[in-house]
Amino acid sequence: MKSQRTHWIALGTLLCLFSGAIADAQENNTPPQNPARGARRDRNYHLSNVSITYLRDVLKLDKDQVTKIREIHEQLKKDLAPSPTTIPPTPADPNKVKELTQKADDAIQALLKEDQKALVKQALQDADTMRAVGLQAVLVPVLKITDAQKKQIAQLGENLQKEVRALPREERRTKGMELRKKAREEAINLLTDEQKKALEQYEKEHPRPQAPPSPKGN
Repeated sequence: MKSQRTHWIALGTLLCLFSGAIADAQENNTPPQNPARGARRDRNYHLSNVSITYLRDVLKLDKDQVTKIREIHEQLKKDLAPSPTTIPPTPADPNKVKELTQKADDAIQALLKEDQKALVKQALQDADTMRAVGLQAVLVPVLKITDAQKKQIAQLGENLQKEVRALPREERRTKGMELRKKAREEAINLLTDEQKKALEQYEKEHPRPQAPPSPKGN
């Protein structure tokens, strides 16, 4: 019993550390997400979980807007963090996640000017398009992804979803990872030589954080 309790305490500690890593990665364009598995069922991007850097670049946010949106992001992460008083840590209820996410989205929308609001739908759509093939949303403005490339990348994402869904459930993790890797490579092949060089430079300057390894049972 004592060994099991120690195991859950260690897991809770790692979750806290992971949350800190996510906060540190905010400027590296990693969307703020709840580390608890299954806590966020909505896989679409929202203003409250796409990176601030991406929003700043595509919506042309001013410094005051960036500061206030960062505060909203941070508060949402705190609100969605698993309860540290339970073993194992209890993730937020899906209905609560939806409610808090919508509240954060509304708060961000209220900070935007009319011309910025007009760009939101396309910005979030582009973010989803890139994520579907394993690429960061911020690459859209960084690499100056064209509309034609967006359509091609979106098609790769749709094809990937169909292929993964067609897999037997037991193969979706292993074979699915292979298919996602292939889709990402195909998306990168759609880039021009100049864009590929810019991508390589960007990823070198902004390495993505790695999740801590899961603790092994005793």
